[in-house]
Amino acid sequence: MERDSSALLQKEVNVIQSNLDEMKLESNLQMQQIKMERDQLLKSQNALSDLEMSYSKLMNSNQELQSKLDLDNVTNQKLINNLESELSNYKKSNLDLESNYSKLMN
Repeated sequence: MERDSSALLQKEVNVIQSNLDEMKLESNLQMQQIKMERDQLLKSQNALSDLEMSYSKLMNSNQELQSKLDLDNVTNQKLINNLESELSNYKKSNLDLESNYSKLMN
């Protein structure tokens, strides 16, 4: 009787041990999966950080180029104004010369 009881207990212990071993294996697999997901998340975060840094650099470059373009536009407008003024002066001077020439010819 004790033997049967002892054998039954041993069988139950073996089943429990087997279940524990299976649970440990599942737990280890889950931990590996979690570690892989964490590593992937870290890679994604690093990639996102790199993209944000690149975006920031591009925006800064864009602002610098826009500032230079604005400055060039101001400079070009001043040059256009100066050329228009010179052209106007030449036209006036030409009209004066034509007028004087006409007077001389008459």
